[in-house]
Amino acid sequence: MISAVCCANATAGFDYAFSKDEIPTFALKDESRDVKKYMSLGTWSAAGGAGWKDAARVTLDYNLIQVGAKEKPEEGTAKKLISSVEDMHASTSSRKNLQTSMVAFAGVSERRKTMVFEINTDARVALYNNGVLVKELPDDNLGTHDRAVDFYIPVPLEKGENIIIIKTLSNGAPSALQITAMP
Repeated sequence: MISAVCCANATAGFDYAFSKDEIPTFALKDESRDVKKYMSLGTWSAAGGAGWKDAARVTLDYNLIQVGAKEKPEEGTAKKLISSVEDMHASTSSRKNLQTSMVAFAGVSERRKTMVFEINTDARVALYNNGVLVKELPDDNLGTHDRAVDFYIPVPLEKGENIIIIKTLSNGAPSALQITAMP
């Protein structure tokens, strides 16, 4: 499987790769499950916000996850295991400008099915499954929400491993991000 999450043709000035076995993996059964661990792939400046999804890209190449960006991610934000919202906030200092972040985890499904991912966040979100954009929310401008809101995204899953990448755009601080997978 070779697929790219956004901007495969973007010229990368900084990139790194690691085994997809390093990202947290859990079973997606017919029950609700909180996603409590995920891998931070990095946080980048998204000056102006217009090209926030273009700040970095991910390519899934068999057993490798490759991250490429025009700029180096902020110090200490790439390839870092996150197990709580507090971990994400502690990993990046607050800034005055917009920033985009990416996180990844793998969900293993026993069959093809659709699960709803409830994402509670104070940021704009783009969710990808196996390199394909599933949904971007909200469609309106960033800044219209002054608190965390719940987004419900139906995600079609393949039998076996599904690599979920979530990109966020936030107002100068790491996004609050809580994820629940529901049948």
